[in-house]
Amino acid sequence: MSSSSQIPSERCEICGEYYENYSNAKSEWCKPCLVNDLKGNFSNWTSENEKIDNYIQEMQLKINNPNDMVFEWIPYNQFNNIREDVKGGDSSKVCSAIWKDGPLSYSYVEKKLARVLDKKVALKRLCNLQNNIGEFLNEVINFSNNNPKIYGISQNPDTKDYILVLHSEHFDQRLQNIMSSSSQIHCERCEKCGEYYENDLNVGSEWCKTCLVKYLRKNFANMTSGNEKIDNLIQEMQSKIDGPSDIVFEWIQYNQFNNIREDVKDYSYKVYSAIWKGGPLSYSYFKKKLTRMPSKKVALKCLNLQNNVDEFLKEVEKYSVNFSNNNLKIYGISQNPDTKDYILVLHNEYFEKCCKKCGKDETCAVYSAVWKDGPLHYEHVNGWTREPDKKIALKFLQNTTNEFLNELKHIRSTIMMIILYMEYLKILAQIFML
Repeated sequence: MSSSSQIPSERCEICGEYYENYSNAKSEWCKPCLVNDLKGNFSNWTSENEKIDNYIQEMQLKINNPNDMVFEWIPYNQFNNIREDVKGGDSSKVCSAIWKDGPLSYSYVEKKLARVLDKKVALKRLCNLQNNIGEFLNEVINFSNNNPKIYGISQNPDTKDYILVLHSEHFDQRLQNIMSSSSQIHCERCEKCGEYYENDLNVGSEWCKTCLVKYLRKNFANMTSGNEKIDNLIQEMQSKIDGPSDIVFEWIQYNQFNNIREDVKDYSYKVYSAIWKGGPLSYSYFKKKLTRMPSKKVALKCLNLQNNVDEFLKEVEKYSVNFSNNNLKIYGISQNPDTKDYILVLHNEYFEKCCKKCGKDETCAVYSAVWKDGPLHYEHVNGWTREPDKKIALKFLQNTTNEFLNELKHIRSTIMMIILYMEYLKILAQIFML
């Protein structure tokens, strides 16, 4: 791991290793822990073929981020509702099926691997390759290189044919070309509203945009800001939701925030850290509905624009509700009832990206923190004592030791000059008092 990708002091609490990057630290996804868990589970499954077992283990150990699939050996009895959709000649067939337990996926809410139940998948059965494992594994590698998502391998216990378990939206292009008009991929409708799902991902998660937009419109009267322009913007942002991972933009009551603490101050705005008691709305892939993530740490950016709503709304447009892009994320808008200042409620990553701008270049980063014991200082009555819960700045230098010491000497000399100047002022004051 290079020093540029390493985040100082951001270690996994379980194994003590550094997270590889900020994204992994934020989601608490630790590759060493995951690899150890997968290795420890090797003895709990087997395809009864050494080459296939070795290949699956090799694929599992290649996992590199929380969005990567966990490649598995999947018992055939895990599949329900198996239905033949596509025939590819005598050598292969593709079926749709429901995987009861579903694939392993990293839960950003629970901070661990969890299964996505009742997942719709495609089963590509390769006939008569059970005696030619090399050719079968070449087929697996070809699929992997051509980008379709592969969950793992299974085997029909009756025919002994090996099976590739694929994401339902990723049929091989060769199979698409030989589909006959009678071999349709059946579209699925939402059971609540009857509308077609937009894609297989939404089918598997039962996420229906039509139902969600109706739900948000119905409940909008309960969360009005009292300002027509802001209400219209919130409704517009909510109607733009395009997938289950998108943020539900909201009007958030100010009394929802606890532990409000000023962290960043500028001539035009202030930024506070806070805990959002109820937390943002998030689609639960397990409960198949919107749920809240309580006690969520957020950034509150307070803008003195209560008399200029148009300018405030332009500020909102700088942020995003989509986790797939690199823009800072925004949960919604609030308002301080005392000052009437409008507030942007932002993802806590605001502090990370804002603090990095405080450094002179990419070689340093500055973070705010609270020193529990606090610094030592001398009191004439009590002598040496500490000032607990002292707010401080932590400056991380990713340079050589010599450069670090030079930085330290510079800071020390500056402090000494300030101390000498203060002592000089005290002497002057005593002279004038004589």
